Amino acid sequence: MGDYFELCEWEKFKIRTKLLLLESVKVFLCGMMWQVFAIISPRDDHTTDYYFLTGFGASLGSLMGHWLINLNYTSEIGVYVPLGEIVFGFIEAFAVVFGPETAWQQIVNSSIKWDFSFTGAFFFMFLCIFLFVMVTSTTVRFLIKIYASKEISFKRMFGKRFYLDLQAATAFGLGDAFFVGTENRGFKGNWLKNAFGVKDNTPVFEQMMKAGASVWFGYMWISFLYNLFLKDSYWDAKNFLVGNLHIDKDWKIKRRSFTADTEQQSSSTLEVSELTQDNPMLRDTRIPDVSSQTRT
Repeated sequence: MGDYFELCEWEKFKIRTKLLLLESVKVFLCGMMWQVFAIISPRDDHTTDYYFLTGFGASLGSLMGHWLINLNYTSEIGVYVPLGEIVFGFIEAFAVVFGPETAWQQIVNSSIKWDFSFTGAFFFMFLCIFLFVMVTSTTVRFLIKIYASKEISFKRMFGKRFYLDLQAATAFGLGDAFFVGTENRGFKGNWLKNAFGVKDNTPVFEQMMKAGASVWFGYMWISFLYNLFLKDSYWDAKNFLVGNLHIDKDWKIKRRSFTADTEQQSSSTLEVSELTQDNPMLRDTRIPDVSSQTRT
């Protein structure tokens, strides 16, 4: 089906889905924490303080989710990841979310002021967040790469990685577009209000759950289609922005164990190299040298 589309094999699809489900925890927490900080904000939703506070809340949710994801990988797979890479991952998790989520309420307010229909506001939000994420992710990756290495490969950064960023930005944009469904003021024809609508008398816990669920749903359904039909998905292990994954040639996640078997060690090293070759942030991943150890 061309260079971009193919029906995904089952084993490969399971790996993609596992990574997507783990990442979806971060997405849900972004929406939920945005709503938490909106509730506790002492300012109204037309102030700069409110915008920055809610943006910080969403970024905090992203950091919480990122920590949980790395905790899961580390405990299950056990591949050593240098501290610098972990820090870079947290920086990106915060930066990519902070800008778009800080602007989210302002975009909603502008849509109401300009008398958009709900459908118009939905697509306007998608476009704005899509552009925010594309610019932010590219900029952050560029700055991290300058810090990490003087050998900057623009072809690698803005080639395949750009294609993957398009996928991620589309998913983020749709997540925030569905988040508009929680807004019941000023929009005509909110076709998401029955599922995600939030009113002033809605219980706090329900507000939090609906906020997280709306972002989660918008993000998940398009990502699921990516995993099912794209030849090269953002959710392939080799493209995912973490360093502590071990995927064998049959696309199965395995717990890493080291022995004095040189052949096994070399094979494992090659596989990790394949996972990191398209990811500048992970180029310096180190595997402990155990070739001189003896069996016990």
